[in-house]
Amino acid sequence: MDALPEIRVRSLDLIGDSAPLENPLSREEQEQLRGIAKFVEYKRGMTLYSQGEQARSVYLIASGIVRLNRCDETGHRQVLAFRVPGDFCGIPDGTHYFNSAEAVSESGVYRFESQQLLDVCMAEPHLRLVLLGKILHDYREAQIRISILGQLNTCQRLASFILDSISIPEFFDKERSCLTLPVNRFDLADYLGTTPESAARAFAKLENFRLIRRITARRIELLDCPGLRLLQHTARRQYSADEVERPALAGSTADTAFEPVGA
Repeated sequence: MDALPEIRVRSLDLIGDSAPLENPLSREEQEQLRGIAKFVEYKRGMTLYSQGEQARSVYLIASGIVRLNRCDETGHRQVLAFRVPGDFCGIPDGTHYFNSAEAVSESGVYRFESQQLLDVCMAEPHLRLVLLGKILHDYREAQIRISILGQLNTCQRLASFILDSISIPEFFDKERSCLTLPVNRFDLADYLGTTPESAARAFAKLENFRLIRRITARRIELLDCPGLRLLQHTARRQYSADEVERPALAGSTADTAFEPVGA
């Protein structure tokens, strides 16, 4: 792997959805991190680490998408987050992993031995500050996600997911305003805290509202980003499937709209 490790984070001085994601590492810091990391390639479906396993490594995503999920005592899965290039995963809960991490697509990952990464950060004040900024960024994103799950309906959660995805260059073609959906409909439903059928109906509703247009099973065109943001921040309503106009659903392929990239 010739590329150097990058961390993507919004500047602490520019917190907000419109603030660009930046890599605050100097080249020297990037080379230092690469020197203590092992680059590992994971095929789609492979596990980086498992919930409850002893935590020995921390992971920095270089390419692809990694899904973080946790299962409760009944075996029910909740998708907690999707990690993309520039994101960390594997931060331990004490001495064990709190969740599991699996590759959604072919992924390249820098794997750091936990103690070695900690030693480097303790010796380099700026690197320590960069990692603190990344932790604060991820903490803020987690708070937003909790708010979304607790206060928004499924249609609004889907709009939020789309708006989050367009900030990632690997997914969004800005010139054509086209988004490549990064996950399948089952992962998306578990992430939104709903069922695949409810997610499909929410997708159809966004089309009916002329906020998006489905191009293929993998790609959508964003027709009205301000409208998506307005929907996201509108007071919550408990929509029912019957409120979606029937012409928008007739012959719909919404159930296949979330097939995995590369399928």
